Amino acid sequence: MKSDDFVAALAVFLLVVASTFPVVLPFVFFEDVGTAKALSRAIALVMLFLGGLALGRYAGYGSWKAGIMMTALGAAVVAAVMALGG
Repeated sequence: MKSDDFVAALAVFLLVVASTFPVVLPFVFFEDVGTAKALSRAIALVMLFLGGLALGRYAGYGSWKAGIMMTALGAAVVAAVMALGG
C-alpha cells in the first residue's frame, strides 16, 4: 500500500472524529440524559445548517436555501428517531 492511502485514511478518521465530537460532548458535561440528548440534537441541527450553507455556496445553490433544507431533513430524521423511542 502507498503511504498516500494511509494519509487519506487518517484524514477521513480525523474528519469523522471532529464531526462526531461536538454531538457527543453534551453527554460528558450533563448528568441528565434528557438534557444531554436535547442539546446534542440541537448541536447536530446547527451543524447540519452550517454544512448546508457551505454546500449551497460551493454548489452554486442559495446557501440559505440549502442550509434550511439540510436542517429540515435532519429535523425529520430526529422526529423519526424520537417516534421510534430514541
